[in-house]
Amino acid sequence: MCGVVLRAAGGNEQGNGANSGYLGSDPGVIRCALEIVADHERTAFIDLGCGKGRALIVASEFPFRSITGIEISAELASIAEANAEIISRNFPQRPAIRVVTGDALDSSALPGGDLATYLYHPFGECLVERCLQDIEYALAQETRSIYVIYNNPMWARVFDESPLLRRLSPPTAAAGTSSVRDGSLRREPFIVWRS
Repeated sequence: MCGVVLRAAGGNEQGNGANSGYLGSDPGVIRCALEIVADHERTAFIDLGCGKGRALIVASEFPFRSITGIEISAELASIAEANAEIISRNFPQRPAIRVVTGDALDSSALPGGDLATYLYHPFGECLVERCLQDIEYALAQETRSIYVIYNNPMWARVFDESPLLRRLSPPTAAAGTSSVRDGSLRREPFIVWRS
């Protein structure tokens, strides 16, 4: 059994059960992953460990039925809320973004209905296993589609071993060149599973 060590805001991972430190997702990678979702209008989007809200903002470019980010760091959640407010003012036609300060692995965090769950390596192995247990429990409660979008999938094998999920995507997507100083194209891995 894994020992869970949580981090303070901005901290680094300490052990395989801990939360990971903050890193921003590449918008091009997020868009590529979200294009795999079949029916955005019927699907809720949730970012587990949303940081400053970049994935939430990109998700708002799609017509998801709801968009929610959960962040354990009150400081990062506050920044995500401010960023969501800017998007709401500048793009009122987009779906509203909701940010919750709290434990992303609270068993009540996953909304009902079809769901796209986004993770950018927010947790160590033990917490990824717990995330999978929550997803499998949610699937047992109702018939629905759940996508798991895992960017920087350090613990991909956890989801690969689930009998309720199957891979839909190749393991890499092209990232935008704007995030690379020399202008070269880098590849940032992500994997998408669907129930």
